[in-house]
Amino acid sequence: MSQTSEEVQLKSFVLVQVGKRRVALAAESVVELVAPTKEQRIPHCTPWLSGVIVRRGRIVPVCDIGNLIGEETAPQDSFHLIAESQSRGECNWYAIPVAGECALLTPGSTLPAQDHADYVSAIVPLGEDRIEVLDFLKLIQQQEVRFQDSSQEVES
Repeated sequence: MSQTSEEVQLKSFVLVQVGKRRVALAAESVVELVAPTKEQRIPHCTPWLSGVIVRRGRIVPVCDIGNLIGEETAPQDSFHLIAESQSRGECNWYAIPVAGECALLTPGSTLPAQDHADYVSAIVPLGEDRIEVLDFLKLIQQQEVRFQDSSQEVES
């Protein structure tokens, strides 16, 4: 279900640098920002899943969203933004490598995400820039569907 501009308007966002782009995530989905930590790399996995970290006793997958949105892969010594998503009644954590500074943003208004990818829930005007608000769960679900489709093609 897509959020309307009015539903997104009253929210705060965390502004992050991913590759050369600045994007935003809903602040309520952000658990914490973690200093660079030892990441266990996983060989032969999808390009956007680079490994796992252990945080607060949980194994947290590292999802390189830069790879998913057409940006550069994050450097190995990146900070990780821990984001939470609800899916099928479960609460899952994901570590998102981020470059540069993060900022909390509470815009006066947002714009509808017309003519943008499905995983963009709104646009936040910031000066002359237009910042995409990413729906992280939709972004991940699209990759899962692509992975399942490609797996079925291989089996055929």
